[in-house]
Amino acid sequence: MAGPLEVLAHLRKAYGELEWWPVDAEYHRLNATDPRFEVIVGAILTQNTTWTSVETALGNLKVRKLLSAKALAKADLPTIREAVRPAGFYNQKAGYVQGIAKYLWTTFEGDLDRFFREKTPRLRELLLSFTGIGEETADDILVYAARRPVFIVDAYTRRLTMRLGWGKGTESYAELQRMWAKRLGEEPKAFALAHALVVEHAKRRCTAKSPLCPGCPLEAVCKRVGVEATVYLRAAESGNVAKPPR
Repeated sequence: MAGPLEVLAHLRKAYGELEWWPVDAEYHRLNATDPRFEVIVGAILTQNTTWTSVETALGNLKVRKLLSAKALAKADLPTIREAVRPAGFYNQKAGYVQGIAKYLWTTFEGDLDRFFREKTPRLRELLLSFTGIGEETADDILVYAARRPVFIVDAYTRRLTMRLGWGKGTESYAELQRMWAKRLGEEPKAFALAHALVVEHAKRRCTAKSPLCPGCPLEAVCKRVGVEATVYLRAAESGNVAKPPR
């Protein structure tokens, strides 16, 4: 059975070197703010919504010059709520992002270098102590803002785990994290790329409904658990020669 390294190698060959997390570098250059703070805010806002909605909310924060720990900590809550409204659950999320902004401003004067000096276990513990930050969000921040070698488990990871035949996809976060991180090494960029590849593959091919199995870069190693024969065969109408689901 193919392991994580082989699966990720197939995905890398198919999708290339993906760059993620997107930030507006020009905005931060012009405003002398830290792009890593945008990652933190974006990671919180992206819960239970689409990235397009998050981009709109981040754009609103930029227009109001609120995309820094100092500005967001000092802003009035109704203004933040209105800015992040497109991301959904805006009453809660406004409080979440201001909560961590206040901590970063009052404790570190917004200096993320100081905040990120903490060792990974302690930093993760700190992040998880904030209301609105769960394991996936904390790991998003660790990987894309703090640049730590941590594997991010999300709904896409669970779906791919099940379809590959590695598990049910309902395993604990820690168990799935260990499974996927095995032999990935200690290079933070490898973990960022791994997550980006899983997300890209799940969006392009390994979708929740009607996955495009024929011609898939993982076709030779995937057991296609949970993919109905009719769905698989319909996907073959694109001209690919389908094999019966295993």
